[in-house]
Amino acid sequence: MNGNQVLRLVMRMIFNRGADAAMRHAANRGKRPDEMTADEREQSKTTQQQMKSARQGLNIARRLMR
Repeated sequence: MNGNQVLRLVMRMIFNRGADAAMRHAANRGKRPDEMTADEREQSKTTQQQMKSARQGLNIARRLMR
């Protein structure tokens, strides 16, 4: 691997970590799980599962488009 490839790899890892954190924050609506009611926690969990399946679908679509 040359320097450019390593840089792209590191940048992609940082971006993905930030994007995942932003999605979790959006799913939790800015609250920590201990501050949520039981209904809010359940909805947050459902939203996170939906986001996970959406990410997996995008990855599959990217592989098929190659």
